[in-house]
Amino acid sequence: MVMRESTVWRWSHTRHHSDTIIIGRDPEIAVPRPPNVVAILASFFNLINYPKYFRHIVLHCFGRMDAAGEDLYS
Repeated sequence: MVMRESTVWRWSHTRHHSDTIIIGRDPEIAVPRPPNVVAILASFFNLINYPKYFRHIVLHCFGRMDAAGEDLYS
């Protein structure tokens, strides 16, 4: 489990394949250029993304979404 909501992740991933590696449109650029080795290692252990994803899941449980989530459904 990667702590992502299935519906939001599905449409985010669809956008990723539509706008691959376009900065500002592709939310899934894994390693930006130039690479940040510290960020890559922290991401490997999910130290950066987990708190953010958990917050989004809790907000969504209460019927609220952030701007990025709302943009996926528009």
